[in-house]
Amino acid sequence: FSCHAADGGRGCEPLDWDQGAQAREQARLKGRIQELHRNTARLIDAYAEGLLDKGEFEPRITRIRQQQERAANELQSQADAESLQQEIRLISGHLKDFARQVKAGLGQADWESRRKIVAALVRRVEVEGERVRVVHRVDTSPIRSDGRRTSSQHCPRRSDAKASSP
Repeated sequence: FSCHAADGGRGCEPLDWDQGAQAREQARLKGRIQELHRNTARLIDAYAEGLLDKGEFEPRITRIRQQQERAANELQSQADAESLQQEIRLISGHLKDFARQVKAGLGQADWESRRKIVAALVRRVEVEGERVRVVHRVDTSPIRSDGRRTSSQHCPRRSDAKASSP
């Protein structure tokens, strides 16, 4: 995404992302997985009824299970991408809020306030010879109007969502 603090955060926008296309693709993959489960059940029934011998059954069931695994992996990748996009939008919103707060108060800020702003933005400074690298920090918890951070304990993070998915 692109963000410029000088314009008050108005330029902070996530990259183009078609949520409708994402939802359609996930629905297509879920349908494909269900179809493959039905095919597996029919194949097992045909084998149980003696319509297929072991030589016909094994390669077919292996192929269907491989297709199921590929579809499930693709669905998980889609879910991960959606979660990442959601997190990017969240961070973008927080950057907009922060940029507005900085624009509103930086001009008349005293030394201590400026130091706190730098401390909030910079995780660490790495110095190697003549090379200086500033590592920034971005917190996904929003800042309230009184300057305190709000709790996001009820908002699942991407890693939490993965752990709770079936």
